[in-house]
Amino acid sequence: AEAGALMSVKTEEQARALVDAPAITFALKFGQHDGRGDVIDAAFEDLAKEMGTGPAGSVRALCWFLLWGSVGGNTVNSFLFGRLCCKPKARRSVLFEFLFFLYYGPLFLLIAIVMKLLTCFPQMPACFMAGFGAFLTVVASIWIIPIGLIAVLTKPCHPESTNTPAL
Repeated sequence: AEAGALMSVKTEEQARALVDAPAITFALKFGQHDGRGDVIDAAFEDLAKEMGTGPAGSVRALCWFLLWGSVGGNTVNSFLFGRLCCKPKARRSVLFEFLFFLYYGPLFLLIAIVMKLLTCFPQMPACFMAGFGAFLTVVASIWIIPIGLIAVLTKPCHPESTNTPAL
């Protein structure tokens, strides 16, 4: 119930009323600003002061991972349920959608299969679920790391992205 309620909050006060943790404030601002800009830089500094640099970096990495998953999932869905159903979004590149789908489609299929399989298993101990979550993150990184490396290598070609932290 708490996670569902967090999905609908609009303000920091609403979020902190549900979960009083500095990471919640950062995550909300991250989502509202797509992880970029002076607001995020200031929010990260505040988070690092409250949690320490290491844990704050982990929170920021998780936020980027979730943002990637959201954008990636929406792009795959746009191709499957938009483009292939003759309802493409305006001003979208069919080539980009197709290549994105070819590259990430297998990952999102794997995610869908694992989610379905998890509903068949009994309640598992938290330590097992944490280990399983770490394993799935490693599996997802097979698709994420190559594109991330290309982004890091081409970052000097994009001066507008200087406020985005590198590795």
